[in-house]
This record gives sequence, C-alpha cells and structure tokens, in this order.
Amino acid sequence: MGLHLHVDFDLGGVLMVDGRPVAGAGGAGAEFGHMPLTESRRLCACGALGCWGADVGANALLRHAGLAHGGGRGREQAEHVLAYDAAAVEATARMLGRGIAALVNAHDPEVVTLSGHGPELFERAGGRRSWRPASRT
Repeated sequence: MGLHLHVDFDLGGVLMVDGRPVAGAGGAGAEFGHMPLTESRRLCACGALGCWGADVGANALLRHAGLAHGGGRGREQAEHVLAYDAAAVEATARMLGRGIAALVNAHDPEVVTLSGHGPELFERAGGRRSWRPASRT
C-alpha cells in the first residue's frame, strides 16, 4: 500500500493498493485535503472549516507571506516564497508533516510520495529524514 500526495495550490492525494488507486464508494476517495488534520479553523474553498488543504500548498505559502491567495493565481509568487521565505516554508511544512503523520498512522503505508511543491517544501523544511511509523504494541 502506498500514499501519494500532490501539493499545488491546494492538496490532493491518492491511496494505492496493489498498484491501483482506491476510488471509494462514490469515486471520490482520498480527499485528504478536506480532512481536518491540523486543528486549523480556516475556511476552505469548499465551505468547511479546518480542511488540511487550507494549510498546505501555494495558497498557504502566499497567505503566510501576506500575499493575495486563492483562485489558482500566484504560482510564480508562491515559488518565490518557497525559495526565500523561511518562516512561510516552515509553517506550511509543519502542517504538511502533521497531516502526513496522521495519514501514516491511519493507513500504515509502505511508502509516501510527494509531487508538486511537496518535495521542495519537504526538503526546504529540513527533510531528508526517515519517518518511522508508531511502534506496534
């Protein structure tokens, strides 16, 4: 089993079992960005409060830097923030890590992969560390 997360303006993902994505009963499985994994009270574009995706991705980077966000604008600005604003990167990476930790504990995947801004965000936040699942007792 594997977990893949794509970090762009918001956050998307997929749980893979035997090399196939788990679609869920209605075809919308793995809406991880809409799970309340970070204790956030931010309003998400979906209308709910506390979605993980509101705290991770380009929109979050722009918000932390005090720039306009939302609506899929500002990709170049977000890349600039990612490269030069350590505080915004740290805050966003911390939320990414909290959510990943929750999903790892819930699903116990063999591997977690990141795409989009995810790898750079992880690296800039001091990545290169191994994650270890909670001990099995």
